[in-house]
Amino acid sequence: MTNFSNYSFHEELGSEHSYDEEIPWRPESQGETVTGVYQDKKLNVGQYQQTVFVLCEESGTLRSVWANKVLESKMAEAELGDIIRITYLGRAGKNGYHNYKVERGHPVGRAGI
Repeated sequence: MTNFSNYSFHEELGSEHSYDEEIPWRPESQGETVTGVYQDKKLNVGQYQQTVFVLCEESGTLRSVWANKVLESKMAEAELGDIIRITYLGRAGKNGYHNYKVERGHPVGRAGI
């Protein structure tokens, strides 16, 4: 068993990012996109216990993307660190749910792509 009293703790982790700095992505029109590095997945957030995905845009801005079941299922294959583009497709189906397209980016010129 490891004895933690033999350790010195001096490096604070996670202090460089304040999640209060996240700006919610709220698409209003079909075709709007958000693109960034997939940084975090938060579970059971807010009154309705939603999933929130956090993307870091190229500018360094953190965007929180509140998910419905459709977006959750489409993000299931994404891994932290992936470059992700989410496109709002508008409302779909007889219930008028919000629909999205999720794409994983790859470096241009990468072999096999």
